[in-house]
Amino acid sequence: MKDMKRKVLSLAAALFASATVSAQSVTISIKGTTADTIKQVRLFVNTNHKDATSINVTNGTFTYTAQAATNDIIIIEEGDFELAFVADATPVSLDFNSMTIDGSAVNNEFGKFQTAKHAYDRQLQALYLDYKQKSRLGEAAKAEIGAIIQRYDSIESIIMDMAMDYIPKHKSDVSPAYLIHAYSNGFDYATLEKILVSDAAYYNHVMTGKAKENLKRLSLRRPGRMFADLEMSDPAGQPHKLSEWVGRGNYVLVDFWASWCGPCRQEMPNVVEAYRRYHDRGFDVVAVSFDQDATSWKNGIEKLGMVWHNISDLKGWRCAASEKYGVNSIPSNVLVDPQGKIIASDLRGNALLLKLSEIYNK
Repeated sequence: MKDMKRKVLSLAAALFASATVSAQSVTISIKGTTADTIKQVRLFVNTNHKDATSINVTNGTFTYTAQAATNDIIIIEEGDFELAFVADATPVSLDFNSMTIDGSAVNNEFGKFQTAKHAYDRQLQALYLDYKQKSRLGEAAKAEIGAIIQRYDSIESIIMDMAMDYIPKHKSDVSPAYLIHAYSNGFDYATLEKILVSDAAYYNHVMTGKAKENLKRLSLRRPGRMFADLEMSDPAGQPHKLSEWVGRGNYVLVDFWASWCGPCRQEMPNVVEAYRRYHDRGFDVVAVSFDQDATSWKNGIEKLGMVWHNISDLKGWRCAASEKYGVNSIPSNVLVDPQGKIIASDLRGNALLLKLSEIYNK
């Protein structure tokens, strides 16, 4: 859901904050349609979510004209949903009732993608609200929560596939920068490497900045790279190195998690099942916690049945693994081969069991 507390500033400030000295200026002319009950929409530019401007809506319509830098991406937000277009000289019409865009050839193509995606956005919103409600019930709704998460992930996968179909077809315009920014946290290393190509028109757009940083971060745990050693303590306070278990002849899952992380707890039964099936055949797990509270960490280990190796430096997001493996969201993991080489990362859901079945059943 979008942040509903964005500070409202002038349109000029929002637009010119994103422009560079060399950028060519263009007049953007916007006509919009929305529900009669809507009183305002918000406009912001590129990644500048803090400096937004309010546009008044009268009887379900609004208009706005201003100067922007050519190829800025202008985003109009109505409640929890938004429409985006590339700043060019062609006037743009936006319809939030049908989630459609009418403008230049580039924006028409960009609009078709957003219209198709919007139906899935509605489903994700409904699932999110259901998840919040069921989460209050705790263990009583465990199965239902799991089904919601599974459905949510499957819909997100559909959207990611749509984005990956759109982006390569639009290397000659900057509209993919919006999608790359929006979904960069969901792209793996190979995908980011594929789409962040220097000959694409969007490559140097400001909205690809986060994806470029993510590519650097993911490179630290990309397949083919040797594992990085860590030194932390077990729940009894005894120091250990990751190299005590990794690179010593077994396949090892290095699992990054925290007791306070809901998705981590939802994911843990998959790791428990993988360990149960394959530990006797040489598979091992080392759980690296991003906890800060030792009691919560220990309770989580016991409650979730984490009978493998557990280590932490109890520094939360300042955990050594964050820097050495580029971890900025959890759950996350790397699967390391017997020689210490990373062969897969971020295996979630059934993906871990599928990978291990390839290894041990071949």
